[in-house]
Amino acid sequence: MGRIAEALKKAEADRAEKRRLLRGDASNAAAPADRFAPIVDVPPALTAAAGTDDSPAEARSNASTRLLDAARAARPHDERLVCLQKPDSVVAEQFRAVRTWLLRHNTAGEHRSLAVTSSIHREGRTVTVANLGLCLAEVRHLSVLVIDADLRRRGLAELFNAPRQPGLADVLRGTATFDDTIHPTGVPNLSLIPAGSQPPDGPAELLSSRAAQIVLDEARERFHYVLIDTPPVQTASDVGLIGGMCSDVLMVVRAGHTPEPIVRQSIRWLQANNLPLIGCVLSAAAPSSARRRKAGADPR
Repeated sequence: MGRIAEALKKAEADRAEKRRLLRGDASNAAAPADRFAPIVDVPPALTAAAGTDDSPAEARSNASTRLLDAARAARPHDERLVCLQKPDSVVAEQFRAVRTWLLRHNTAGEHRSLAVTSSIHREGRTVTVANLGLCLAEVRHLSVLVIDADLRRRGLAELFNAPRQPGLADVLRGTATFDDTIHPTGVPNLSLIPAGSQPPDGPAELLSSRAAQIVLDEARERFHYVLIDTPPVQTASDVGLIGGMCSDVLMVVRAGHTPEPIVRQSIRWLQANNLPLIGCVLSAAAPSSARRRKAGADPR
């Protein structure tokens, strides 16, 4: 009996430690969460999401570092995956600031599904999904799944140098099982469901099916975080279908690229359709120091 009691006590201690780590990843977790994600301070060429440039660096364990080094050596991932290719860079730290912001909105540690959209194309939506997935996967006890639900353009599989089929379209048509579509990325804790084969019917028909809800529910049940790359608001209604099945919707806006009226119109559309918009991330913004110099302020 003594050994059983010790085992139960150890199991409870492990569970408490996992809960503490999840809450502890966000500094000052008890502070009120902001409505919008931090502004991006990323070189425009990267078109990535990020947070404020004064966010604290988050140390990775030696074991995690070795695993990521092995992943980089085993598979030639795209250079836009800065959290993998340049994990100690300012850009990677800014992505981690967005991760911290997301975790502050989930202090209870619930399994969450997040649809990521934008107003128009080329705002950094897909790169944001990929790098946020990498950052979340750095938290050792989190399992993360990224899904390419942009059935028209498809980009996530290319970033991770992963198979493009079978994928989401295949499981929604019933030609593949959910497990068949989950592909390893080579990164610990991070898996991928690509867009899959070109659907003979329109993507809207597939994404509005009962099968789509079942797939997303299954994904959220099995993974701590599910990040879904969706088409832009202004080009397709797909985000309205997917977003309604998700816990949250995140909007990516590229600085100096998207006209403000279009951004406002997109946000109003999301709100009018009662989608759970939790905030916006500004991508491809100039660094804070550059903004201050342009304004004539003291760069210090």
